[in-house]
Amino acid sequence: MSTNYSRFKTLLALVLLLGMAGCAGVPTRSVPPPAPAPASRPAPEAPVASLYPTESIRTPPARAQASLRLTEQARQLIAARKADEAIRTLEKALNIDPQNGRSYYYLAEAWILKGDPNRAAKFNRLAESHLGNDRDWRSKVSDQKQRIHKNLARTP
Repeated sequence: MSTNYSRFKTLLALVLLLGMAGCAGVPTRSVPPPAPAPASRPAPEAPVASLYPTESIRTPPARAQASLRLTEQARQLIAARKADEAIRTLEKALNIDPQNGRSYYYLAEAWILKGDPNRAAKFNRLAESHLGNDRDWRSKVSDQKQRIHKNLARTP
């Protein structure tokens, strides 16, 4: 029995030595940071600041950008009092990105321009549901809602 005990002690000592040798390890070298990118790379496209939600500062996806460009075109058409063209443009914008709350807002504006406060109210509600978390747009949507209700009160 003493031979088994002495073998056990030898094996235990060997395992402990190997374990401690593994802990010592080889010192690691620090890797230098990667070199900065060359200045010749084109700058990323800037976000669409005037129409994209203020809570997001990243560039919107391509579909959202396309939708926002159409929304901006429609806004200009409304300013030029071309409601029918604006409505068609905004419908295209919403087909690309149905989450574009600004399109709903400007659809309401176009329907106000056309003299249809009932349709304007429908799109105002949709704008409110999509833009309710954006404090800059929330006040615009609220003001629009008040104008629509004044028009509804005048309608026989």
